[in-house]
Amino acid sequence: IGGLFHDGIVRLIDRKDGEGNLWAGRLVTPVVLDALGEGSFDADSTEQWKHLLASRNQLGSVLNVTWTIYENFYQESGLAQSEGGEDMLIAQPVQQAGFYKDGRRPS
Repeated sequence: IGGLFHDGIVRLIDRKDGEGNLWAGRLVTPVVLDALGEGSFDADSTEQWKHLLASRNQLGSVLNVTWTIYENFYQESGLAQSEGGEDMLIAQPVQQAGFYKDGRRPS
Protein backbone atom coordinates (compact mmCIF):
# COMPACT_ATOMS: atom_id res chain seq x y z
CA ILE A 1 0.00 0.00 0.00
CA GLY A 2 2.78 2.37 1.01
CA GLY A 3 4.70 3.51 -2.03
CA LEU A 4 2.11 3.30 -4.78
CA PHE A 5 -0.83 4.66 -2.85
CA HIS A 6 0.79 7.08 -0.39
CA ASP A 7 3.69 8.40 -2.39
CA GLY A 8 1.94 8.29 -5.73
CA ILE A 9 -1.84 8.42 -5.68
CA VAL A 10 -2.32 10.70 -2.67
CA ARG A 11 -0.18 13.34 -4.33
CA LEU A 12 -2.14 13.36 -7.58
CA ILE A 13 -4.86 15.69 -6.32
CA ASP A 14 -4.90 18.88 -4.25
CA ARG A 15 -5.03 18.36 -0.50
CA LYS A 16 -5.09 20.58 2.57
CA ASP A 17 -2.90 20.02 5.59
CA GLY A 18 -4.01 20.49 9.20
CA GLU A 19 -3.32 24.22 9.03
CA GLY A 20 -5.42 24.76 5.91
CA ASN A 21 -2.47 25.08 3.54
CA LEU A 22 -3.16 23.79 0.05
CA TRP A 23 -0.69 21.30 -1.43
CA ALA A 24 -1.08 21.29 -5.20
CA GLY A 25 -1.68 17.94 -6.84
CA ARG A 26 0.50 16.61 -9.63
CA LEU A 27 -2.30 15.50 -11.95
CA VAL A 28 -5.52 17.35 -11.15
CA THR A 29 -7.74 16.35 -14.05
CA PRO A 30 -11.47 15.57 -14.16
CA VAL A 31 -10.76 11.85 -14.61
CA VAL A 32 -8.42 11.68 -11.61
CA LEU A 33 -10.75 13.77 -9.44
CA ASP A 34 -13.67 11.55 -10.45
CA ALA A 35 -11.78 8.43 -9.37
CA LEU A 36 -10.25 9.76 -6.13
CA GLY A 37 -12.77 12.34 -4.97
CA GLU A 38 -11.92 15.96 -4.34
CA GLY A 39 -10.86 16.52 -0.72
CA SER A 40 -10.30 12.81 -0.04
CA PHE A 41 -6.78 13.42 1.25
CA ASP A 42 -7.36 16.61 3.19
CA ALA A 43 -6.01 16.45 6.74
CA ASP A 44 -9.49 16.18 8.24
CA SER A 45 -10.54 13.24 6.05
CA THR A 46 -11.00 9.92 7.85
CA GLU A 47 -12.10 7.80 4.89
CA GLN A 48 -9.44 8.63 2.34
CA TRP A 49 -10.17 5.75 -0.04
CA LYS A 50 -13.98 5.71 0.25
CA HIS A 51 -14.52 7.51 -3.07
CA LEU A 52 -11.98 5.37 -4.94
CA LEU A 53 -13.53 2.16 -3.61
CA ALA A 54 -17.00 3.29 -4.69
CA SER A 55 -15.86 4.53 -8.12
CA ARG A 56 -15.47 1.05 -9.68
CA ASN A 57 -11.98 2.07 -10.73
CA GLN A 58 -9.55 -0.86 -11.03
CA LEU A 59 -7.22 0.74 -8.49
CA GLY A 60 -10.07 0.58 -5.98
CA SER A 61 -10.42 -3.15 -6.65
CA VAL A 62 -6.68 -3.66 -6.22
CA LEU A 63 -6.76 -1.75 -2.93
CA ASN A 64 -9.70 -3.75 -1.66
CA VAL A 65 -8.18 -7.15 -2.50
CA THR A 66 -4.74 -6.22 -1.18
CA TRP A 67 -6.11 -4.80 2.07
CA THR A 68 -8.20 -7.95 2.60
CA ILE A 69 -5.06 -10.08 2.30
CA TYR A 70 -3.26 -7.84 4.80
CA GLU A 71 -6.22 -7.94 7.19
CA ASN A 72 -6.34 -11.73 7.06
CA PHE A 73 -2.64 -11.93 7.93
CA TYR A 74 -3.16 -9.40 10.73
CA GLN A 75 -5.91 -11.53 12.26
CA GLU A 76 -4.17 -14.89 11.77
CA SER A 77 -0.81 -13.68 13.09
CA GLY A 78 -2.25 -12.65 16.45
CA LEU A 79 -1.27 -9.01 15.99
CA ALA A 80 -4.90 -7.98 16.34
CA GLN A 81 -4.94 -9.31 19.88
CA SER A 82 -1.60 -7.80 20.89
CA GLU A 83 -1.33 -4.70 23.05
CA GLY A 84 -1.79 -1.65 20.85
CA GLY A 85 -2.97 -3.83 17.96
CA GLU A 86 -6.09 -1.75 17.40
CA ASP A 87 -3.93 1.32 16.75
CA MET A 88 -1.84 -0.31 14.01
CA LEU A 89 -2.30 0.89 10.45
CA ILE A 90 -3.53 -2.55 9.42
CA ALA A 91 -6.31 -2.33 12.02
CA GLN A 92 -8.00 0.44 10.05
CA PRO A 93 -10.82 -0.31 7.58
CA VAL A 94 -10.02 -0.36 3.87
CA GLN A 95 -11.56 3.11 3.43
CA GLN A 96 -8.73 4.37 5.63
CA ALA A 97 -5.99 1.95 4.52
CA GLY A 98 -2.54 3.22 5.40
CA PHE A 99 -3.79 6.09 7.55
CA TYR A 100 -4.20 6.26 11.32
CA LYS A 101 -7.68 6.58 12.89
CA ASP A 102 -7.31 10.34 13.13
CA GLY A 103 -6.38 10.65 9.42
CA ARG A 104 -2.63 11.13 9.91
CA ARG A 105 -0.23 9.53 7.46
CA PRO A 106 2.78 7.68 8.79
CA SER A 107 6.00 9.71 8.55
